[in-house]
Amino acid sequence: MRHPGWPSRALIAAAVMVTATTSMAACGGGTASAAPGSSVSGATQPAASTAPAAASEEAPSAAPSTAAGGGGGGTGGLACDLLTAAEAAGVVGGGALTSESLPGEPSYCTYKGADGAARIVTSFAQKDAKLGYDAWASASDTVKVPGLGDGAIWVPSVATLLIIKGDRVVGITAGTGGDEETQRIDWSKALGAIAVAKM
Repeated sequence: MRHPGWPSRALIAAAVMVTATTSMAACGGGTASAAPGSSVSGATQPAASTAPAAASEEAPSAAPSTAAGGGGGGTGGLACDLLTAAEAAGVVGGGALTSESLPGEPSYCTYKGADGAARIVTSFAQKDAKLGYDAWASASDTVKVPGLGDGAIWVPSVATLLIIKGDRVVGITAGTGGDEETQRIDWSKALGAIAVAKM
């Protein structure tokens, strides 16, 4: 069961991010499938799904909100504190990126290219995060991702990687619907490894 009020914040934030990036050119992106509970690897493409929330595949959407209560170490700040623009650009390539912070709970960080188009969106939840994480983990198409934090899942319906460490959760949406699903997963995993070390 989701924490009261959690889905509405996620959907509102997703709508804001999608609206802000609708001018991006994108090819749209179908997704292929892996069995629920299997591990994501560079070659696995998770299934298109009916997981909770709706986000455009034209541009990175706000990652699913997952919130956590205190403790967990590392930064006590915002999503942008977990991943610098230079680190993000080093992973996805394509030139320098700038970051734009959206404070709140969860907080969001949007990384944009020189053309102003969003390339990556991250979220960082620090209040009731495990409840949100567990809700997304129960979605029928969610795929477990080994080796990140205390647990990680790929949510194909919103092309987002969620990583839990202690009682905090970071969400990463990298690339656009025009990028291959396997590439988006690889970018998200690499970005997640950087972010989780700062949590």
